[in-house]
Amino acid sequence: MSFGNNSRNSFPFPQKTQQQQRPPPQIPFQQQNPQPKQQMKTDSENYAKQETNYNPSPALSRQPSRLYTSQETVPPISYATMNTYLGSTVRVVGRVLEVESGTAKLQMCDGGELVIKIINPQYYQCKFVEVTGRLNRDNTLQEYTAIQFNDDFDLDVYNNELEISRKFPSIFHESDTKDIKGF
Repeated sequence: MSFGNNSRNSFPFPQKTQQQQRPPPQIPFQQQNPQPKQQMKTDSENYAKQETNYNPSPALSRQPSRLYTSQETVPPISYATMNTYLGSTVRVVGRVLEVESGTAKLQMCDGGELVIKIINPQYYQCKFVEVTGRLNRDNTLQEYTAIQFNDDFDLDVYNNELEISRKFPSIFHESDTKDIKGF
């Protein structure tokens, strides 16, 4: 295939006629005026300073809570480890045993029972649920969010995973077990 004569000027693509000068690279504003990094407080530290009167409207109950940023920072617990986390934000997985006005009773993965102060009972119309909330000193859980699980969820497998993650925290998320005594 030929593009006319073989000179550079006849090539069908545009050629540079003069050397183009590029402007100097722009330094982002943050690099021009560096700010000292501030120590970020964990969400649990921030929440510990606040009042515990958390009562959102049901319409807002499924929105991400301002109390934590991700599920990784909220430790999953079993009945056996509950006393370690009194006053903290935790995750609980269990079988829904009964739902009454304002409360639900869960059978936790290791067999213990826990009363949940619920926001919206419609999320407890299934067999299994994961609840994130504040574990009160009276051994009740104030719900912040709830997630429905399938009816074929296996609590025994989940309990085994929790036990293994506490024995081998370096394999799992260390943030889930770093506050437990003995780890």
